[in-house]
Amino acid sequence: MSWSTAREGERHLMRSRHDQVEPAKVVASAHNAMQRDASAAFTKACAKDQFSSGDRLTLTSLQCTRHPRSNDQPPVPHGLCSSSRVTVARGQFSIELVPFIILGAILLLLFVIIIAGRLTGVQNRGEQEQLQRIVEQVHTEVSIAASVNNGYARNFTLPTKIGSATYSVGILKNHTVQATTESFEASIVTFNVSGQPVPGNNQLRKNNDIITLN
Repeated sequence: MSWSTAREGERHLMRSRHDQVEPAKVVASAHNAMQRDASAAFTKACAKDQFSSGDRLTLTSLQCTRHPRSNDQPPVPHGLCSSSRVTVARGQFSIELVPFIILGAILLLLFVIIIAGRLTGVQNRGEQEQLQRIVEQVHTEVSIAASVNNGYARNFTLPTKIGSATYSVGILKNHTVQATTESFEASIVTFNVSGQPVPGNNQLRKNNDIITLN
């Protein structure tokens, strides 16, 4: 065999190996590109909550397919599908707020009850004081009439209502002035008097040493 024939055979062998390597490189490059596209598609799908962190992908004709991950498969790397974890965290945070909201509502209810009780107490004290002023006013008018001469006459006015409540006023046994509402009453002893006072306008007279109302 000549030297030129040997060199020709060596070049032919190298070309054959090169022709075999190039298609393999092309296939490997295409496979890597397909894997990168699939990974990018998976990450984008996770951002839209279309896949969960327990899913895996298979690559078929450049399409991303979802499969539930079995126990023996490795988990998806940390950082993917973060939106699902954010949703869970928000839900947990809302649940943790529920006891505080209930406690706040209870405290607000107690506050309203206490304020309402105090307002009722103030209203009741006002009603009692007004009743006491009414019987004292009638007593004062009768006392003035008892201390003057016959022929005395005077008009005076009592409140028609105590706040929004109605009341009644009268003289018991001719000498005890009493005013009452549905909840309270007040009374005072006065001079002998005939007749009965009423809410509103009243007329007091004294004739023959007898004091007459209305």
